Amino acid sequence: MGETLLSDKKNYSNIVKNHYFPTSKNKMNALVILSDENLVSQLEAGLKVLPVNFLILSKWTSSDTIVYDTEVKNDILSWFDVVIGDNGVEWLQKYFQSGIVPVVPTNNYLKTILSEFEVLDGEGNAFLYEENNIWSLFFALSRFIENHKFPYDHKVLVKNVLAL
Repeated sequence: MGETLLSDKKNYSNIVKNHYFPTSKNKMNALVILSDENLVSQLEAGLKVLPVNFLILSKWTSSDTIVYDTEVKNDILSWFDVVIGDNGVEWLQKYFQSGIVPVVPTNNYLKTILSEFEVLDGEGNAFLYEENNIWSLFFALSRFIENHKFPYDHKVLVKNVLAL
């Protein structure tokens, strides 16, 4: 199942990317659902320089690699590689079913089943951040981006997410 999902995700990703980000050459796609609008505005400058396309659930304006929307439809969930959230994100489990890796705070409501991904052990299913600030969140996102560069390690991570 994991192999098929990864293949379908790649094919569907190209279709949706052409709709949201027609000029972007980025290979990763992130969904940002942060309840703290101040945190979103602080993150924006840093997100623009990363090799990732971001869809941020907010009412702001869009740029080349960041698109703002007020909702995300369930039929495009498989497009995303990662969901970045805080304690305001509800229904995180629906993202797991699509193999979307969570970047969330350590004290989130699913802390009993989420754990930091450890490459050497091949265990864990998330990238966690300690404090609700841009530096801690950005560091967790950077760890995800680094993991995504290594196909075997990333495949293990996605399988761990699908097993939730």
